[in-house]
Amino acid sequence: MLQQGWIRLGSFKARSMEIIGYDPRTRTFPSFVYSDLSGVPSRYRWDVRGDVVKHWTDGAMYTGRLSEDGNRLSGGWRPAKGRKKTPGNTYDATMSRIK
Repeated sequence: MLQQGWIRLGSFKARSMEIIGYDPRTRTFPSFVYSDLSGVPSRYRWDVRGDVVKHWTDGAMYTGRLSEDGNRLSGGWRPAKGRKKTPGNTYDATMSRIK
């Protein structure tokens, strides 16, 4: 699957493209995110169980809940256990589907 989007944090804005696959062994969705921040892709994983969605990398995890119509995902990023909270890993975020 291919997902394209942008993120805005205050005056900061970045565009990204994410390529998502499926790992039947773990029943999760590994992904690579390419952004205009660097030329190196970032590795993430997705896990969807009902309306709860988790999206994580080595240092932090986003946990959110899908709206009934599936068009909005609301939740927040939190640091991994043992990691220090920073503005880059501790914030709430809402993702909206644009058709």
